[in-house]
Amino acid sequence: MRSLTLTRLTRSRKGHLCFTLLMAACASFTGLQKAVIPKGQSDLRSKSVVLTSYFTFAEDPQRQKRVKPSFDYLANFWNTAHHHSLEVVIVHDDLPKQFVHQHSTSKIRFHKVPVSKNWSTNDYRFYSYLQLEDLENYDYALISDISDVFHNSDPFLYMSARPNSSFFASLDYGNFDRHAWRVKVCYGDEAASWDQQKVMYNAGVWGGRMNEVICILDCIVRELEGVLMKHDHSYNCNMPTFNWCVHNSRCLNATTVHADGLVNPFRKQCHNPYPVIHNKCKGTEDIVCVALDNASKSVVIRDKVSNECSKFY
Repeated sequence: MRSLTLTRLTRSRKGHLCFTLLMAACASFTGLQKAVIPKGQSDLRSKSVVLTSYFTFAEDPQRQKRVKPSFDYLANFWNTAHHHSLEVVIVHDDLPKQFVHQHSTSKIRFHKVPVSKNWSTNDYRFYSYLQLEDLENYDYALISDISDVFHNSDPFLYMSARPNSSFFASLDYGNFDRHAWRVKVCYGDEAASWDQQKVMYNAGVWGGRMNEVICILDCIVRELEGVLMKHDHSYNCNMPTFNWCVHNSRCLNATTVHADGLVNPFRKQCHNPYPVIHNKCKGTEDIVCVALDNASKSVVIRDKVSNECSKFY
C-alpha cells in the first residue's frame, strides 16, 4: 500500500510545479425507505485515496462551534469507508493520541499537521492536502467532508467505470455569480465582472484523476492566499475559490465536469444509492447512523437512537 507523508509547510509546494506542468500540457427512518449498501469491489483501491480532515483549532465557521474529538463526528464516514476498504488519510491538528490509535487501521490513517489561525478550518484543509507527499503515486482522489458524508459503494469504482470523465463534483444551489454564497465577502466587487451564468459546484465532495485534483488544490490555495492578502478579515472562502478554479483555471474544461451520479443532489435524496452521500438533507442530517445488519451482514441506514453513532467493526 502506498504511503502518504507530510512535508514542512515552509517548503515550496510540489503543487505549484504540477500546476505549471498542467498549464503547459494540461430499521429505516421515518418517511424514507431502508437503504442497503452493498460492499464495493474495486481493483483501483491501492491506486486511490480519500482525503479528509478533522480540525479542532478553531470554530467551524458554518456551525459556529469548535469541534471536539468524538467518534460520532466521523462515525458514518469511518464505518462505510472501512466497510468498502477505502484508503483514507485524515488530516488533523491535535486529536488525542489515544483517539488516533483507536481509530487507525491499515487503510484509514491520521496525519497531524501544524496550523495557521489566519485560515478557517474548512479553508485550511485544502492547504494541508497539498502538503502531502507522493500524491502523484495515486490515480484517483476524492476530497471529502467527514462529518456529513458516507459511502454507499466504492466511489473509485464509479470513477474508473467512466474513463471519458476525469473530474467529478456535485451541483450546489444557483449560479456562481456575485450573489452566490460567500462571493461578496471573499472577492468583493471583482465578482461583478464574471460571467454570471456559470453553475455552482459544492466544495464538500469532489475528486477525479489525481493530476487534475492536485491542480485544482493548488489553484484553491493560491486563490485563498490572494483573498487573505486583499481582505485580511476574509475566511470560509473555500466554496467561491473552488468554483473560481473549476471555471477559470486551466486545470480542466468545466463543461466536461461530471456532476450527475457520484454524489446525491444537494440536500436531496440522501436515502438513495448514490456512491457518496453528502448528508445535508432535512430529516437525515445529524440524526441517522449507518449500521451493520447482523443477519445479512449488509450496511443499513437507521435512526440515531442515542446521542452517538457507534463503530460496527
